[in-house]
Amino acid sequence: MKLSKIALKYIYTFLFTTAVLFIFIRSNSNIYIEKSFSLNYNYSIKSLGLKYPVPIQYFYYLKDIITGNLGYVNNPYYNGSFISAIHVFLPNTLFIIITSFIVSLILGYYIGIKISMSGFKFNISMILMPFFYVLTGLSILLIFGSILGVLPVKGTVSPLAFGPKNHWVIPYNNNIIVTYPTGSIIIDSIIHLSGPVFLSSILYFIMPFVTIVIPTMVYTASYVSMAVYNEIKRDYGMSLIIYSNSYKDMISKLRNNIRSKIISGIKRSFLLVVIGSIISGIIFSYQGMWSLLFYSSRYNYNAFSVSSSVLIFFIIIIIFYFIVDAYGGVYEI
Repeated sequence: MKLSKIALKYIYTFLFTTAVLFIFIRSNSNIYIEKSFSLNYNYSIKSLGLKYPVPIQYFYYLKDIITGNLGYVNNPYYNGSFISAIHVFLPNTLFIIITSFIVSLILGYYIGIKISMSGFKFNISMILMPFFYVLTGLSILLIFGSILGVLPVKGTVSPLAFGPKNHWVIPYNNNIIVTYPTGSIIIDSIIHLSGPVFLSSILYFIMPFVTIVIPTMVYTASYVSMAVYNEIKRDYGMSLIIYSNSYKDMISKLRNNIRSKIISGIKRSFLLVVIGSIISGIIFSYQGMWSLLFYSSRYNYNAFSVSSSVLIFFIIIIIFYFIVDAYGGVYEI
C-alpha cells in the first residue's frame, strides 16, 4: 500500500474519532459553550458556530483542534488553558511512554524467542491487560512504597530539588513541576548536569515505569512466543527446536518470516503502553496528561477537557501507528 493510502486511512480514522468526541461534547452543551476563550456568551455562540446545524458545528470543532483552541482546564489540580496544560504535562507523558515501550519491547521480544525455542508458548488476551496494570501498580505501591518504604509513593520529584541553583525547576501548586528546556524533568536534569535532581526524579519514576513495563513485556513475550512457535512447528518440526545444529541460521530465517506478524503485534503493545501509562499515572499521581483526564472527570466535570485529553492520547497512538504502517506495511490493528 502506498504511503498516500496509509495517510488517507488515518485521516479517516482521525475524522471518525473527532466526530465521536464532538458528539460526546455536544451532549454537554452548556459546558461546550463555557469552553470558549471569551467570557462573552454571544461571542461564544458565534465562535463555536452554535447558530448553525450540528454537522456544520463539527467543522468549527475541527477548526478549534487545528488552531489549538481546546478550552480551559478548571479543577483543583490545574487551572488554565488546555494548551498551557499540554506544555506542562505532555513532555513527561511522552518520556515515560517511549522509554517503557522500548524496554518492554526489547525484553518481551527476547523472552518470547527464548520461550518458543524451548518448545513452549503462551497467550494472554488484551482484554485482561488493564487488570494486570492495576494489579502490578498496586502490588508495587504496597511492597516498595508502603511496606518497605524504599521508594516515594507519589509525585514527580522531591521538593529538595527546588532551589536557587536549580532555576530551571519551577514548582507550581499541587506538586506540579515545570522544567526547562524540554519539560521532561529527567531529560532536563541530564542537560543541566544536576545529579541530585536526576536521582530524585528517577526514584519517583521507577514505580510508574515498572508498572507499565512488566505487563507489557509479558504480553509482548506471549505474542512473540506464539508467532515463533507456530512458525517453527510449520517449517521445521518441533524436534529441531532444541536439537538443530543451525540455530543461528534458523533464528535469522524465523525473524524474516514472522516480521509482519511481529510488527502488527508492536502496535498492540504500544496501545497497551498508553493504557498502562494512564493507569500507572493515576495510581502514583505521576505528572502527565492522565492527571488532566482524571481530575477533569472527577472534579468540576468538564467534558471538553476530558475529550481534549483523550484526543491527545489518540493523536500519540495514531502517529505511532502511521509510522509503523509506513515502515512495515502491516495494516491490521
